[in-house]
Amino acid sequence: MNNTKLILNFVIDNSASMKGERIVKLKNALQKFDSELNSSSLTDKIEYSITFFKGFNSTVFKGYESKLNVDNFYAGGIPFVNDALVNGVTGLLKRIET
Repeated sequence: MNNTKLILNFVIDNSASMKGERIVKLKNALQKFDSELNSSSLTDKIEYSITFFKGFNSTVFKGYESKLNVDNFYAGGIPFVNDALVNGVTGLLKRIET
């Protein structure tokens, strides 16, 4: 039995430049990805997490084991890209270890 999984971490831009139509499109895309994944045979083969900007730090918006809820996803984070990437990679490495 092959237990290989694809483990992803999306680092998402939710800075002020994403306000309006951009954030709506992003939310729709995330919901579509999640819906398509959950309705496919790959649901047990792919895990994903979402990291985004929150104030002066990045934060995990959706963990690997949690469900996606875009209701709390907002535009207006301060884009400290380096912090978000480091946070995303660190989370990815921890998940791979488990």
